[in-house]
Amino acid sequence: MFTELVVPSVFLALASIVVPRRLERLVPETIGGLVFLTVLSCAAMLLISALGFSALYQVENPELTERLLRDGSTGFWHFLSLGAKAGLIWGPILALVVSTAPRRWTTNTW
Repeated sequence: MFTELVVPSVFLALASIVVPRRLERLVPETIGGLVFLTVLSCAAMLLISALGFSALYQVENPELTERLLRDGSTGFWHFLSLGAKAGLIWGPILALVVSTAPRRWTTNTW
């Protein structure tokens, strides 16, 4: 149970802190930049979650992963939907990290 539930949850929680903090450097310090940071961070976390689930499937049952990915779109949408459902874990943390981004602005003030 520990490796199947806690470790992926902790990984997603840590990634939801690190990803927007790294992407903050790439966006302008404006409201539009904050919106773009939110969208970019959500897309990155969705992809990271989907890739993480596909890796977990590969470790657990390589035949099932091969069967899912052989069809292409079915496997892609399956893992993408799992990544979106994992948004219950990474979404609130990501929202908190992005909402505190203006505190770290150096050129503009909130």
